[in-house]
Amino acid sequence: MYKVQEAAKMAGISVRTLHHYDHIDLLKPSDVGENRYRYYSDEDLKSLQHILLFKELGFPLKKIQEIVSSGFDRDHALTQHAELLQLKKQRIERLLETIEQTRSELQGITVLSHDERFSAFAADTAKMSLERYIKEEPPAQAAEAKDPTADQTGTDDVGETADRIYRSIAGRMHLPPDHPDVQQDVDDYFVLLNRSFDCTPAVFRRLGDLYVNDSRYTASIDRHKEGLAAYLREAMLSYAGRLHYA
Repeated sequence: MYKVQEAAKMAGISVRTLHHYDHIDLLKPSDVGENRYRYYSDEDLKSLQHILLFKELGFPLKKIQEIVSSGFDRDHALTQHAELLQLKKQRIERLLETIEQTRSELQGITVLSHDERFSAFAADTAKMSLERYIKEEPPAQAAEAKDPTADQTGTDDVGETADRIYRSIAGRMHLPPDHPDVQQDVDDYFVLLNRSFDCTPAVFRRLGDLYVNDSRYTASIDRHKEGLAAYLREAMLSYAGRLHYA
């Protein structure tokens, strides 16, 4: 049995990610001790490997949850993983070839036709095969493409919860951004965002930057209290940094 920190380190993910997978019933630990520590078995880690392979191919967490909960054929899944990764490899090789051809064109050695210039982008067979397999297109992972408080679940008012968290953090702006009370609010915010999309620590940091670099986000957040967006960014950076080294 492995503690959550050990399992996370082996898998190259954060402890928070494993906590989130437990929270959404994607990967439950085999045992939870009296001290509430999570313990993962070898079988749990095998399941985690499949989950990470699905994620690597762009499957949304909701779809992975559906596949895992239905008792999927692991051997068949590995075959699908290999086929799709081969397609991604082929596409990357085409892109690299296009780069070399374009470099030759810049040096005056050759001239590309427009068909050659865009062929690697137009023939995205990996994406088409993936969409055909999972029956839906994976959502954009970049948080910048979404309103982070938009309710993607259709069951809870994420916007109201976000406003409550904003107000709570605004009431703590007299404290340092890394204060435990502030960080608890930020933890609630991180969990909230993960209900809408796969919010990694890196995405969380980019969101914090977005809140101060995009006047629309700054104005929306600062309506709770002047300077909240900048303060929230610092608190989010502190939180993401802790996740990175967890």
